[in-house]
Amino acid sequence: MSEEREGHYRVVATLNELVDVTFILKEWEECLEYCRRAVKGLQHIFGSHCWVMTGLRMLRIAFLCAKLCRRELREKAQSLREEGITALRKAEELLEITHGKDHSVFEKDVQRIRQRLT
Repeated sequence: MSEEREGHYRVVATLNELVDVTFILKEWEECLEYCRRAVKGLQHIFGSHCWVMTGLRMLRIAFLCAKLCRRELREKAQSLREEGITALRKAEELLEITHGKDHSVFEKDVQRIRQRLT
């Protein structure tokens, strides 16, 4: 799909639905790919101004990378771990602005994902 189409708000909405469905079905690889595409679409539409959705999707990417690291061979696991750490840092940066450091997202989710990635 072209980058222009990926950045259409209806395509991004559909990608977000696919993220949720594949997450529920525990289709981790597909979910990760849809998350990546959703983030690209959000950035295409909103630039750097969609902090909440981008932050939450980056947190989901970090979670999925941590989950998939356990199943992959060493080289791919390292690549996923690096992607997960990068996504987690970006998620923290954005969610600190939108939720604050005292929010349960930081106290529970971010810390749990960080432990899985390190």
